[in-house]
Amino acid sequence: MGKPDHVLVLVHGMGPELKGGTLQEWAQPFLQSLNDIALDHRDALPRGSLFHDYPALIVDAADAVSDAPTTWVRVLKAHPVVGDEYLDLVITEASWGNDFIPATVRATYDWSWGVMVTVVRRAARMVWWNMYPRAHAGLWGWILRRLRDGAMALICAVAFPAIILGMILLALAILGTPIPAVGRLVGKLLTAFADFLGDPATWQRKQMQAAAMRQRVAETIERWPDDHLATTAKPTRVSVLAHSQGAAISAQVLLQGRVAASNFICVGNGLPLLGYARWGGRSQAGGTTMAPKRNPVQDWLECSPGLRWINLWAKFDFVPAGPVASDAGANNTEAFRELYGRSPEESPGPEEHPIYNSSALIKDHIVYSQNRIEVIDPVAQLIYIAADQPATTPGQLWLPPLTVPRNSLVPALQTRVKVHRLLVRCLGMARLLAFISGAIMVVPLLAKVTAWPWVGRLTFCKITALNNQIVLWPCTQAPEWHRPGDWWILIVGIIVLGCLTQQVVNGWIWGMLHGRVERRRTLMGAHVPQAGFGALVCYLACVLLLAVALPLAVVELLSAHPATVSGAGLAWAAGYVALAIALTVLSLVGRPIAARPARRNPPA
Repeated sequence: MGKPDHVLVLVHGMGPELKGGTLQEWAQPFLQSLNDIALDHRDALPRGSLFHDYPALIVDAADAVSDAPTTWVRVLKAHPVVGDEYLDLVITEASWGNDFIPATVRATYDWSWGVMVTVVRRAARMVWWNMYPRAHAGLWGWILRRLRDGAMALICAVAFPAIILGMILLALAILGTPIPAVGRLVGKLLTAFADFLGDPATWQRKQMQAAAMRQRVAETIERWPDDHLATTAKPTRVSVLAHSQGAAISAQVLLQGRVAASNFICVGNGLPLLGYARWGGRSQAGGTTMAPKRNPVQDWLECSPGLRWINLWAKFDFVPAGPVASDAGANNTEAFRELYGRSPEESPGPEEHPIYNSSALIKDHIVYSQNRIEVIDPVAQLIYIAADQPATTPGQLWLPPLTVPRNSLVPALQTRVKVHRLLVRCLGMARLLAFISGAIMVVPLLAKVTAWPWVGRLTFCKITALNNQIVLWPCTQAPEWHRPGDWWILIVGIIVLGCLTQQVVNGWIWGMLHGRVERRRTLMGAHVPQAGFGALVCYLACVLLLAVALPLAVVELLSAHPATVSGAGLAWAAGYVALAIALTVLSLVGRPIAARPARRNPPA
């Protein structure tokens, strides 16, 4: 199909991956974004323009099952000066996940013990900086410091015992696998554990397999030589977008100068946690090989000076856990200080772009491809304008905001980003209120259920009573907190009610409203009116209604001692309302972390 203008190479992260799965996961949102951008530029042209009736995007070919899954796309450029009609784009996938023997469950388990403490420590440091990034004085600073210290203590008090307990239970499951019944019961769980964490364990401990991973990525990139600096009739730019462990693999290939590319985009970068694989090496001009280092930033400066390196990381993604340190796997406290303007020094490093995914420690790492506003749209814009824009000077942010020639759309697009960030920041507040509301409603709801006669019939209460067996809820009186024997059903009830409330508020309602914020075009190509801050107000109203007003109403209507009867009940209700308001304010106040330009010059 000829020579493309731009090639986007997708590199997946750890865990099992279907051939073509990464291409299908990322290509569809990218194509939707490119279609909308092309329509914005086309509609900005005057009526009667040569390009005004051209289709915005054409998919010429799509192959998801070959050795290198690839799709060929043409995107309307509608450039009235140059005269170009379409941008020829190739999106391909570097599938390294099946190029080595998978790690065993026991080997992965042994590796996990050493990484566990590192992950928790890095996650705690990330939360510390996210909660209190700036030096505040007075009462507000004191409140923020206390909240930060409380969150840190809670993380350490819950995370370490929970992980250690999980590792002990996992060890017991591994020891029990030779037993036929136990092996069948826990086999799928252990397989999932090895599939997910076996890849990084192999990267760090199996050097030959790690070399095979690098080889796959290098060969995929080499199929499309980057010659945008050459004086050719149709230069090709290559951009590599890598996720998680794929970013660590791609970094060792690109930063050490093995292959050439124009842009290296990391999302959920695994390099700070996993580092380089051993027995690697970096190339120097003339073909000589230098001793391997663990300093990717220095490699980038010395071996790949023409490579644009951007680091996109979610604020609560525990894998990158913040900005890139100068030494792979090192403490990134100094990088955090520089990012927040708390350090007078400035060390070299890539462009840092903190983003908002889901405000959840684990989920943040796996939903980058679903973040259209801060990941998909800016990268698509970068690909779209790359042929028209000159090379960005060092020290300047090169990841472009989503702007179009029509000035009337620019304020709406800026509002779109602000509303997206606030909606994501409120997710954590809604999760907490959902489970608190479950704790408030569980006793009166279970008491009401216990009073229904048909519940007793369904649970065979009379039969168990005749046989003198142990009778549990709902065959007995309603559960109460002052009876330790009822705690199990109360805890289960809180979890069920909290999950249901969270699914409604953060699943259906948030998804619908956030979808209205991120959508820009209908299927027919017409503009979608921006929801703006109205979506945020509607979401907060739903949270307060379902997670605050509803549980208080349930207590009022179903409890044997309604809150209106006693002053203590009113005080608790008022305290819960005040807590909800305080959490909402904390979710909305404060400025987002600003992006940081690349620093190419080492400190003097």
